[in-house]
Amino acid sequence: MVAWVLAISVCVLGGVVPAAAAAPKNVLILSEGPVLPYGVVLRETLVAALRHDGAEPVNVYEELIDRTRLDSDEYDRELVTFYKAKYRNATPVLIIAITEPALDFALRHRQELFPSAALLFGAVDERVLRARDLGSNVTGVFSPLDARKTLEAALTLHPGTRHILVVGGRSRLDRGYMEVVREDLRAVESRAAITYITDKPLHEVLDAVAALRDDELVLFVSMQSDGDGVARTGAEVLAALRRAAKVPIYGTSKNFLGRGIVGGVLMDMERHGLDLGQRARQILAGAQAADLAPMRSLNLVGFDWHELKRFGIEAARLPTGATVVNREPGLWDTYKRTVIVVGAVLAGQFLLIGGLFVQGRRRRCAELALRSLSGRLLSAQEDERHRIARELHDNLGQQVALLSIEIERVGLSVRSPATVARSIRQLCHRTAEISSEIHNISHRLHSAKLEALGLVAAVRGHCREVIAQGVQVHFSEAAVPGSVSPEVQLCLFRIVQEGLNNVVKHSGAPEAHVTLSGERDALLLSIADFGRGFNVGAMANGDGLGLESMRERLRLIGGELTIRSQAGQGTRIDARVPLRIPRSQSAAADSIRVA
Repeated sequence: MVAWVLAISVCVLGGVVPAAAAAPKNVLILSEGPVLPYGVVLRETLVAALRHDGAEPVNVYEELIDRTRLDSDEYDRELVTFYKAKYRNATPVLIIAITEPALDFALRHRQELFPSAALLFGAVDERVLRARDLGSNVTGVFSPLDARKTLEAALTLHPGTRHILVVGGRSRLDRGYMEVVREDLRAVESRAAITYITDKPLHEVLDAVAALRDDELVLFVSMQSDGDGVARTGAEVLAALRRAAKVPIYGTSKNFLGRGIVGGVLMDMERHGLDLGQRARQILAGAQAADLAPMRSLNLVGFDWHELKRFGIEAARLPTGATVVNREPGLWDTYKRTVIVVGAVLAGQFLLIGGLFVQGRRRRCAELALRSLSGRLLSAQEDERHRIARELHDNLGQQVALLSIEIERVGLSVRSPATVARSIRQLCHRTAEISSEIHNISHRLHSAKLEALGLVAAVRGHCREVIAQGVQVHFSEAAVPGSVSPEVQLCLFRIVQEGLNNVVKHSGAPEAHVTLSGERDALLLSIADFGRGFNVGAMANGDGLGLESMRERLRLIGGELTIRSQAGQGTRIDARVPLRIPRSQSAAADSIRVA
């Protein structure tokens, strides 16, 4: 029984123990050497593709066989011995051979080194492998070297070309590339003479390039080693060629763009690395290399903007779909952000200015409406005064006059003591005074002389009334036009009334001076006294309703009011009224009429 329990416990516990993590797979990349013009780009994209999603743990090892510099059987055997020892405990499941020398090494020694590993090759033109037996469990991705299409594009851009100089090196890799190029260029030999330089020292190559004429051009293929056996890099050689050449230089690899070539149909090692990585992941996922047919990476039709400008080649003449690198940005691309920011600022300013303009217009309309309202209020005030004056004169005045007559009749008809008659006569006299006072009130509310006799007579009559109150008023007038609009007459008459009323009530002056004169386009009114005076600034912030009434009346007809006064030195009021009232103010003053 105990044994059964122990057995069940072991089974249960064993079921919950997690499975061991899968061991990483080893991938070995064999490459020719560090001097390859595309080595870094191809290696980076290939490794990135192998570890794209991290789902499959992979150890990536890299070896540079360097057969370009050390091409011997002894070196070959030493590499085999070294790799045997190095990878005894890390056997790769996949060998990726980059370039023809690395592929040849892998084909010669794979059975001795890694017999069970799949073989994937890259950076090889398919024409190189026509005579090779690849064996089993092998596939690859071809990188075609298309020199023919490159020169066809060059001859289209330079139709006057009569001679082409093809530059290469003497290393094994250089010779392999040149064999493919020679085969490729047989198709264009009828269009231009072709010369190949493959075994000359670099300085002689530069002399030959410098001597080329305008009807010639250069095709640079590869130079890992020059004719003297000096190791070179593509970037180094191209820089020297560009300095020496006065003619266009075309190339075979995208990595040469920006280093001196005009362009061409170029091997794209970045895309090629992605294609190799995709094939490698398929193999690591379980696919058999033999079941995967070799594929071809697409080339790039690319050109360098700076070289196009140097040789006066218009971009419109390039092959359809061509990519142009290092293109200088146009004005829009350069200043796009600045134009957008400045445009936004200007648009904001225009909107702000427009808003301020609309607001100002609305404010002016509101001010005109306010002026119109003020005018209507004053007009209503005048109408009310007119009505009251008419009522006092036509109704109350007449009744009091009749009362006076009847009382006088009673006094004449009663035969009584003298005291009664005297009383009645006193009543008559008092009644007459009342009638006279009512008449005066009516006159102050609305002067009938202003309508009947005009402004000058009305002002002169009012000055006489003020003299009767104990203040000596000196009135003078000069050049006052005979025809003055009713609103101007009424405005100036009210100012005279208010001004002299202030003299009587506040100034304490024994005399005052009123002057009314005319100019070509305006009337001038002046009221002056030598009384107490006052602080004009303090009065402007106080309750000077009389002065504000003067200002409002003048503003409605476009006039101006000036007040000068100092304590102990009297006061002077000057009013100036245009004889022609502006339309915008005439509308507000239309209702100010003398009824």
